[in-house]
Amino acid sequence: LGMLYPPTAPGSEASAGDAGETLADGLDRAVAAVLERRLKAGRRAEATLTEREEALLRSIRGRFFGYVAPCRQMPARGIAAGMQDDSYRDIFEDVDWPHSDGNMVPLTLRMIS
Repeated sequence: LGMLYPPTAPGSEASAGDAGETLADGLDRAVAAVLERRLKAGRRAEATLTEREEALLRSIRGRFFGYVAPCRQMPARGIAAGMQDDSYRDIFEDVDWPHSDGNMVPLTLRMIS
């Protein structure tokens, strides 16, 4: 549950683990928490997404979850229940990921070029 239920980001309307929280709320809070940690670690200049990053994230969310229902209509607990593997939490908490994961960056760049 750590991936979808990180500590509540400043200004977030939903609290961590709120039963009424949607998947969109949980994903937005998770992204905010990751950006904040990466800023504090010196990996980002700002704790906000660029327009391009935001558009890419919306596209990925739409392709991954959108075929079922919009994220605003999906309960976060339903998705979080299927994510029990610690590797999700490890990636979420690693401010250097994907750089800390061996050849992940060069392999990903090769795949998308």
